[in-house]
Amino acid sequence: MLKLTSIVTLAFALLLLLHFGSQRAFLPEETAASSQVIGIALTATHATATRRYSNGSFHDLGRVESQTEYVELIERLTSWGSEHPRYVRPEHRSSNMSLTHGSPPYFSMEDSWNDWPRQISRSARKAVGLPASFDVAVLARLIGPVVKVVEETDSSPISALISFPALRGLYQEDIVDAATYVGLDKIANGYEYHPHELVATFAGHGLGLNPSGNDTDEFEHRPTLLVEYTEKALLLHHRYMTKAVEIPWPHMQLQMSFDMGSDQDPDREAIGHFVYTFLYDEYIKRIGGPAPDKVTILLSGSAQSLSDGKVEEGAALAAGVVGSDVEVFATNPEYMAARGAAELVRYEFSFCESSVRRRLTMSRRGEL
Repeated sequence: MLKLTSIVTLAFALLLLLHFGSQRAFLPEETAASSQVIGIALTATHATATRRYSNGSFHDLGRVESQTEYVELIERLTSWGSEHPRYVRPEHRSSNMSLTHGSPPYFSMEDSWNDWPRQISRSARKAVGLPASFDVAVLARLIGPVVKVVEETDSSPISALISFPALRGLYQEDIVDAATYVGLDKIANGYEYHPHELVATFAGHGLGLNPSGNDTDEFEHRPTLLVEYTEKALLLHHRYMTKAVEIPWPHMQLQMSFDMGSDQDPDREAIGHFVYTFLYDEYIKRIGGPAPDKVTILLSGSAQSLSDGKVEEGAALAAGVVGSDVEVFATNPEYMAARGAAELVRYEFSFCESSVRRRLTMSRRGEL
């Protein structure tokens, strides 16, 4: 019996290796110098794309509106019930605990084992040329037209990252599978690269890319609030930022309302109260207070929705009430996440390329 168990365990481990070995990070030689560097940003209602040139300039390529099915998907993925269940050891359970993160990258072998039936289904669908899931199909139907917008202006190969809103039921694997389904196979494979909207917008504003002092590991610590405002929804995502790096973590601090999009025309006070409640829960209830001296606020979403200034004023007012000064980044909110995603393509490629050069030099010197 013990021998049979060992064989089953070994077979399972080999299957995991084969399955997830295909979801690898890109290599420098796989991204040709002639590739165009593209950032794509998904929001609650639409997608945008930006091209980054080698001199550091950007060309915002356009906005693609979603269909009703996409907005409905985003709304569904905001709910706790949309998360994939995960295994939690009995000693770590609590009565109000949400079982989350049953999706790669896993936090335990139990997670990967429990998620295997779902992964088998996804792999089977992909093997016959279908999207990995219904959610992936809906995402692909928005990303596909964005890729066509890119290709209309430049037919050279595309190296791209896709930023996406932080939602409880939207995972890196969904973005990866949607990207590869529509033909984005440069850099788009690799779970660790596609950034949440907060990270991409942070990078788009030039934050978290370069050290703040002489120490190459010293980055400014910024309590950061992303406010995505579109015609249909208001999304909040908070994270303590240093480097502009995506970190897969199941316990994200999020709040979203589909009753406060610009189509509903909420006033400044209503928006401010919504943001205040979120920040109070984060800084006072969860952390125990006091609120940080300064909060970095990133505005993203629809430029038209944000144009009246109510969201910026409401968010700043809310931060002030909990006791924080603010630094607001509101430039080009429609495309800044896409610009940040494109910046991270170049940033990660340059980092990987320099690492390979360093290893080659060490190898020639006999240091490896």
